[in-house]
Amino acid sequence: MKQTIYAETRTPPQGKVSFEEFLEWLDEDTHAEWVDGEVILKMPVSVEHRDVNNYLHFLISAWVARAQRGKAYQPPLLVKFTPPDGKRVAREPDIVVILNSNPGAFTEQYFEGVPDLIVEVVSPRRRNVDRLTKFEEYESAGVPEYWVIDPERQYAEFFQLDESGAYRTRAARRVSIAVACWRGSGWRCAGYGSVRPCGMCWSSWGLCEKRV
Repeated sequence: MKQTIYAETRTPPQGKVSFEEFLEWLDEDTHAEWVDGEVILKMPVSVEHRDVNNYLHFLISAWVARAQRGKAYQPPLLVKFTPPDGKRVAREPDIVVILNSNPGAFTEQYFEGVPDLIVEVVSPRRRNVDRLTKFEEYESAGVPEYWVIDPERQYAEFFQLDESGAYRTRAARRVSIAVACWRGSGWRCAGYGSVRPCGMCWSSWGLCEKRV
């Protein structure tokens, strides 16, 4: 039986608000996003969702720390960016990687710029948001790499921007910092078949040294 982690939620502001008003309303116990003036509360997540997120964050953080290339972050961290279409967005991804070379800037309450990697762990009720809405936002904003991890379906998709600025699915062995094991069951990675249990994908960043 799946358990769900519930957090106390606040009533969001009515109507559209400025980003400054959103920040003033937001507190450290409230998880919410801001899209073109609309405040969107994030729904409670399952224990499995939290476990997968923590596991991936641990692996990614360990690698970037060892390589001294940057840092990996979990919520609460808002990422504010403006895609070419002028849509104003502040999202709270499940995992964000900011490399030392990233030109973005941290403020007291958020990161403004384009992260080097964003990971979203899919919740069943928000699958279309992560796979469609956020996919388009991150792609158009120029996020170099985007992972969509679906624990319920045990399915993972890894996307990298190509030379034209469009996301393309990459084979597991070509994903920058890909991970392909969880709880002893192999992930089915989109476009490139099954990955053996407890084996990590090949990595151009050097995260994985074990080949399966």
